[in-house]
Amino acid sequence: MKHIDSKKNYLKYFLYFIFSIALILRLVYLFKSNVLWWDETIYIGMAKFIFSNGVLGFWENFRPFLLPFVLGFGWFLGFPLILFGKFFQLICSMFIIYLTYYLGEKMYKNAGLIAATIVAFLPVFFTFGNLSLTNIPATALTLGALYFLYRKKYYWCGFFAALALLMRFLFALIAIAIGISILLPYIKTFKCKLKEISVKSFLTLTGFFTLILPFFISNKVLYQDWLYPITEGSRVFNDYNNWLYDLGNIHYIQQIFVQNSLLVFAILGIAAYFILKKWKEPLWNAVLFSFIFMGGYLFHVIHKEVRFMIPVFILMALYAGAGLAWLIYSANKKLNLSEKAISTFLIVILTISMLTGYVTISTNFSQSKLQPTQEIFFNYFENATQKDSLFISSTPMFVVYTDKPMELLGNWDIGMEVYRRHGEDASHIAIDECDKPCEPNSECEVQKKIYLDLMNSKNNLIFNQTYSRWDGQNCSMYIWRK
Repeated sequence: MKHIDSKKNYLKYFLYFIFSIALILRLVYLFKSNVLWWDETIYIGMAKFIFSNGVLGFWENFRPFLLPFVLGFGWFLGFPLILFGKFFQLICSMFIIYLTYYLGEKMYKNAGLIAATIVAFLPVFFTFGNLSLTNIPATALTLGALYFLYRKKYYWCGFFAALALLMRFLFALIAIAIGISILLPYIKTFKCKLKEISVKSFLTLTGFFTLILPFFISNKVLYQDWLYPITEGSRVFNDYNNWLYDLGNIHYIQQIFVQNSLLVFAILGIAAYFILKKWKEPLWNAVLFSFIFMGGYLFHVIHKEVRFMIPVFILMALYAGAGLAWLIYSANKKLNLSEKAISTFLIVILTISMLTGYVTISTNFSQSKLQPTQEIFFNYFENATQKDSLFISSTPMFVVYTDKPMELLGNWDIGMEVYRRHGEDASHIAIDECDKPCEPNSECEVQKKIYLDLMNSKNNLIFNQTYSRWDGQNCSMYIWRK
């Protein structure tokens, strides 16, 4: 609050108002009934796998382990797993809003207030704050790394950058951005400041490799490859259902205006970066390179989903806040506006931003739940325990409703191999044919038919019902018993 020190300045009260509304909305939304996402149930399954010593759940070796570990720890302590995950996301979300304010204020006076308002009411940030996914926790850890960078606590800066990477591998780009941001101010004085540079770099790398080195070693032991989860995760991310998620780069550009039009003022913030020579300040550098690197990578990848852009939008908001604050300050120098006039102008901008976001996010409060047919399907093994024989499933969703051991089908082309390895031990096979979408007129459709025909010939069909998916497609669900 150091930048808001006038007794007649109402901006600090507006800030409290923003935080309060953001928290209240998220608390209400937290208890909303919602259908779990595929990736969310994967992390829940990995959490159970870790804390049941591999008996329950499943493991996907191309996913980062930090979120499953956090969720699993809550489950181990006896908390309801889904609710614990939602509270964890809530804490991370509020942490992001606060640090956006703090870091923005360190970049430029009143920039944090503008940025925090944009972020608090970003529709995509709000919507996914209710799901146990990795983008929001990784963004919170990234802002933590930037906080320690500003405070010149370089060990902890590297440590939090490593945590962000272990939460979501894409955030390795943040570590690169931080490294560049530390070195950039010394371009002209590199030889003279070599000792200072060495100390900062050593501390940052030490903090980073405190966590990353054990991760690399474990990869070597488990997969005979130091970087296997990262390289495999990148491959899957680049190749997975590109025919279905190829929305084009224009999609992300459109989303800037859908989420909050004030984000375009990040361009003005970049102009301020050069005009004010802010490359001498590591915080400005780190924020700029972070959203450029991450945004550039996401634009490059064919697979497009707006949720992937959450960290980019939040980092852009910091530059948008700085750009708008700089514009107001520059106008004040020419127009000699009073502090009260500036405060009023800012409050108008913030109110418009807040209301624009609220109009969009208010639609998220409509109830969303499983259809009755799906409830019967997923609750079929409800009373099973980990002592029961396993079953093969096309969906990870069962892991939320049962403690019966399971094996995931995988894609249709490898389904036969999964059945060959586990068919003798499996008591049931549960398939939702829409879990694994096939590109039209592809070999996938042939493999799918072969697999379903095999299940019908080798097992007894005991459940067969249909539901309508969100896109209107009818999906058949089957359960076979040996």
